[in-house]
Amino acid sequence: LRGWGAIVVAFDPVILGPIEGLRIASSKEEACIGADVLLVGTEWSEFATADLSVIGRLMSNRIIVDSRNIINMEEALNAGFGYTCVGRGNVKTLADNVVR
Repeated sequence: LRGWGAIVVAFDPVILGPIEGLRIASSKEEACIGADVLLVGTEWSEFATADLSVIGRLMSNRIIVDSRNIINMEEALNAGFGYTCVGRGNVKTLADNVVR
């Protein structure tokens, strides 16, 4: 992602120190401030139970890529997110169900 010019901000509750090339946020909410895409890459329960309405207000664009299939797709769609995941199909939106 960084090779394509993305600024990557990461949060994981067990990260103990810096990681070269990444900005480490102190909370999941901080990591979402101004974000275009939320990429879920862990199965921590605090991500599965995150308040998507709060997360959505912090982000620039409401897009979730759920690589662990822990976010409830219907809740994400109802909160106005575009949503895609691994193994469950294409990007979906509440308006048209499939964005191509």
